[in-house]
Amino acid sequence: MQKTLEDTLRLDVRKLSKGGCFKRSSQGEIRWGVSGVNHLRFRYCKSYSLFKIFYAIGGESVKQQKCQSIYIDKTSCHIGGYRNWFRCPLCFNRIALLYLHGLTFKCRVCSSLPYRSTLEGYAWRLIAKKHKLGEEIFQDYSNVQVERKKKGIHGKTFKKKLSKFRSLDMAIEDILFTGFSNLNLKSRRNKSFSKKKV
Repeated sequence: MQKTLEDTLRLDVRKLSKGGCFKRSSQGEIRWGVSGVNHLRFRYCKSYSLFKIFYAIGGESVKQQKCQSIYIDKTSCHIGGYRNWFRCPLCFNRIALLYLHGLTFKCRVCSSLPYRSTLEGYAWRLIAKKHKLGEEIFQDYSNVQVERKKKGIHGKTFKKKLSKFRSLDMAIEDILFTGFSNLNLKSRRNKSFSKKKV
């Protein structure tokens, strides 16, 4: 199965900014609850806007120690303050996410990895969209027969999203019905063709 962006470890500049990593020269550790590279150490030098990361790649027996430097860029916001960005080590583009592909962290374009949704069929994408929307608007999505609004959602917003949920449901049913009718048509043709051959 082809590796996707969702399967790779990533660094999110927004989460790091929220955690106060770029307010002053600092150092710390980032952890992921997965195998492989499950943690890395970082050091941030504010005067040079340089984010240095230290991590190990490989199994328990053979581990390759890696060190990578990433520049941090800033853009001013309309409502005041500024926003931090990574500069991709390969293309130097301003981005929010870096993905670990191969031995280094790089942007989505440089890593050449697809999104999981692009590898899925149209019907599966619709089903995933429907489930995501259902969990967002219903109080108990496992019991879809009772369309109870989730607490905190405005009435108008719920109605709007509910109509979208129903239209997705209808679209999925149409695709499935079309698929089954095409299968029946093919099987009938094959039967008639075999009879003629005999």
